[in-house]
Order: sequence, then structure tokens, then C-alpha cells
Amino acid sequence: MIKIKNTIHGHNFSGKDDGGIIYEVMPKNDPNKYRLWQKYSIQTGIKPKKAIITKYIELRTTGMLHLLPGLLSDGVTGGRDTPKAMRSAFIHDPLFSLMMRGLLPLKHMPAVNDLFKKTLLEDKMISWIASFYRFCLKVFGKLHIDRLIKKEDNKEALQKRQNKALETPSF
Repeated sequence: MIKIKNTIHGHNFSGKDDGGIIYEVMPKNDPNKYRLWQKYSIQTGIKPKKAIITKYIELRTTGMLHLLPGLLSDGVTGGRDTPKAMRSAFIHDPLFSLMMRGLLPLKHMPAVNDLFKKTLLEDKMISWIASFYRFCLKVFGKLHIDRLIKKEDNKEALQKRQNKALETPSF
């Protein structure tokens, strides 16, 4: 039996088969607000020459994006974390992260931001609010993702140091 420590949310406003997402709300003291609870896949239309596979993100040459359980998110950049925006945030942040890490060419940035707006509209977000979110991404997105990558890298480096310290015998 799985023990659930935090609140689990699931949303499917679009009514599409691939329109639902289930995520965990992290504790207030956690630097990340949300964690993906189950695998989520969507066709992005963004087709890299070679598949990009990381621990939690897979972008296939077909344009299919697979987000794996455990993927962390800080929610919506530049806007409120509303239920109708969560799927878009979970799709956008990993794609943007791939660009900021140099794994996906920056030429895809407009398509990634457009996909964010498209999924907002599919999830019944009011059009002018979706346009405002899209504008915020254009203006602030790169700075925000750079900060998240640094935070993620620092967290991984700390975990490696802690694991190494546990492996080192003390006399």
C-alpha cells in the first residue's frame, strides 16, 4: 500500500484522453511546489533530430513528450497556480529546461511557449489570461528557468556529497 504524505490533485478540464494530470502538492518548506505523481505523455510537435532522454523527461523524435513520475515543478511562471494552468506548467517547464541545458535548440522556444498557451486554452482558461501567461513566459521565462536549473544542480551536488560522505568509512 502506498502511503500518501501530501495532498494529491488531478485535473482534466479538456476532456481529452491525454488531458489529465495527477500531481502531489509538496510541503510548504520544500523548494519545489509540486511533484508529478504518474507518467504523462503529450504530442508536442517539437521533433528533435535525436531523442532526448533525462531522468524525468523524454522527448522523442516523433515529438512525443513523456514526463515521468517524480518530475518536480514550481508551478506557473509569472502567474497563479490555478488548476487550469497546472498541466501547462508541467509540460512547459521540462521543455524549457531542456533548452536551457542545451539539449533542445533555442529555436524551439516560441513553439514551447505556444504549446503552453494551447494547453491553457484546451483546459478552459480564459483567452486573455492565457495570452497574459504567454506574455510573461516570453519576458521572464529564461531568467526563471536559469534559476531553477541552478537550484536543481545544487540539490544534486549536495546529494552526491552526502552519499559520498556515507560511503567513506570513519575510524
